[in-house]
Amino acid sequence: MPSDPSPTLPLDALRQVATAVAANEEPSEVFELVARATRELLDVDSAGRRRPPLDPEQVSWVRGHHERPDGRGYPDGLTAGSIPDGAAILGVADAYDAMTVARPYSARLLADDALEECRRLSGVQFDADAVTALEAVLALGSGDRYASRCGSSGS
Repeated sequence: MPSDPSPTLPLDALRQVATAVAANEEPSEVFELVARATRELLDVDSAGRRRPPLDPEQVSWVRGHHERPDGRGYPDGLTAGSIPDGAAILGVADAYDAMTVARPYSARLLADDALEECRRLSGVQFDADAVTALEAVLALGSGDRYASRCGSSGS
């Protein structure tokens, strides 16, 4: 029988929570024990190995994915050439995803319309090379994975 791949709380964390509940500890103390155990749980993979943290380069990608070549982005107001490539790619991918998924505040765009918007903002809001990379990925058909979310591409 295959083992259950679901993550489980570490045994010592369960003991701490059970002991706190049995001793009628304050709910805030029990909550903190559960919160700490959950944080520990989320930091391990299904095999119980610690996940490697993001390296500094990857952190810069996440931090900078709202930067813009025109310097009007955030958090640092970086301009073209100083935005990490990974951040530029994440930025255009995040925007494309946001445009092709319905949100409470806006209807989704068709995939072709979202790509055209990325092209229109190339060099202004999005790094031109990142937009070219998005075009290449979508041309390979990898965008088909999201057909159920994006609907017809209109092409």
